[in-house]
Amino acid sequence: MGRDYTDVDKHELLIEVAKRDGSTTRAARATGVPQRTLARWWDALTEDERCDFIVEAKKRQEAYWQRLHDACLQVALEKVKDMSARDALVGAGISFDKLAVIRGTPTEIHGTVSADAESLAREVESILSKVTDEASRETIGEG
Repeated sequence: MGRDYTDVDKHELLIEVAKRDGSTTRAARATGVPQRTLARWWDALTEDERCDFIVEAKKRQEAYWQRLHDACLQVALEKVKDMSARDALVGAGISFDKLAVIRGTPTEIHGTVSADAESLAREVESILSKVTDEASRETIGEG
């Protein structure tokens, strides 16, 4: 006797398949739902329906990484005086790169930073100033 799934359950489970590039085997392992059940649902979808699930899965992943980015940036802004510039930039940078990958935008750095410590310090200060200014504008609703 099989389990009954609501339309909402089925929708959420198909999102899980879409998150895993259509792999019903990986989705079954992650959700505990039989692989055959997921495969039957996934195979019954049209190509357009599959694309819709993939788009929704990507939007959810982007929203997740955006929340993480915002949280890291907020902590960095609160602790920037107590933490190294490196730590502040690492947290914001990792989430920024993840968002760029999800959005399909380039993640490479254009230009160079001078190797001497004084120039590097000025560059880091400039970057932190821009990040702080942007975050302040977003906080007060200008961004």
